[in-house]
Amino acid sequence: ELKYDIKENINMYLNENSIRELIEILLDNALSHSYKNKPITINLKENQNFIELSVFNYGDNIPKGEEEKIFERFYRVDKSRNRKENRYGLGLAIAHNIVEKHNGKIVASSNNNLTEFKVLFKK
Repeated sequence: ELKYDIKENINMYLNENSIRELIEILLDNALSHSYKNKPITINLKENQNFIELSVFNYGDNIPKGEEEKIFERFYRVDKSRNRKENRYGLGLAIAHNIVEKHNGKIVASSNNNLTEFKVLFKK
């Protein structure tokens, strides 16, 4: 199940294809690491200084101390599982690169089996 809360009339000059790829990567990652029959949530909102995109999923927590490492090329938390699934650890590195090219910031956090990827773009 995909849930979303997308605020209307948020405008920003970004590369459409890159942002589409970013969202695809984050949704694919959430789907791949979610517990069965748990929702994935995507939110888009803005405040005075930032536009914030968040993707949430329920699954195993990202191990403490590895939240930044998951954005490194070829990094995988569970190497054996990813090898069986033909996943190579490139998606989040590409997402990180897309965000940086748009002068944004991406962070990941996990707690109580809820993982959030938050992307902030300066307005």
